[in-house]
Amino acid sequence: MIRAELHEPCVRPGTMVPGEVHLRAGVAALPPGEVTLSVETRTGVAVIRHRVAVVSPVPPGRSRSVPFLLPLPWETPLTRPIPAVSVLLRTEAHGESVVEPIDVHPLLGHQRVLDAARRLGFRLVDAALQTGPLPGVLRAVSFHQEFTFRPPAGAELRVVTVAGPSAVDVVARLGGASLTFAVGADTDPFAVLRAWMLTQIPALAPAPTPIPDRDATGDRLHPVLPT
Repeated sequence: MIRAELHEPCVRPGTMVPGEVHLRAGVAALPPGEVTLSVETRTGVAVIRHRVAVVSPVPPGRSRSVPFLLPLPWETPLTRPIPAVSVLLRTEAHGESVVEPIDVHPLLGHQRVLDAARRLGFRLVDAALQTGPLPGVLRAVSFHQEFTFRPPAGAELRVVTVAGPSAVDVVARLGGASLTFAVGADTDPFAVLRAWMLTQIPALAPAPTPIPDRDATGDRLHPVLPT
């Protein structure tokens, strides 16, 4: 029997995830062999394959635990805040393979982007893995995660996030327009998205403040030019 145990129930991209692989022999001994962990999606998209150790034989009826630190890639798909993508941890040892789901939460950069879209009136409805080029964005894997937001009316907002050590790169698409920017410590994604959207959706612009024509007494504030 084999089983992987993560010491943290919720993991985040770009972190080292501690845990143990538990091995238990039955009536026969487990032969020496390699223990590996793989992170993948339910559709079979591979994120990382990590060799844990080569273990010696486990005697009949005995157990052994092998500690590990799993380097979770920066571009690991998120399963929160919307569980549209399933991420699995596959443990392989002694000819056996066991798959268990893992819960991948957003980094602060991800969360700030998702919150900015909500503040602009969009509702998150889907998150999917896509392939294809992302001009101006460096990637280490062949896929990217795209979030779909739905407005009360009008075109959907699609947001791609690609995390890295220093920032989260963002590609926003609205109708036929797109915007690429990076979210670092000093970036306000709400301000960036709103300024861009004002050029795409004029309704997001604040109503102009009317200039009063008369004061509190009813007198005109501006001279009336003779005609």
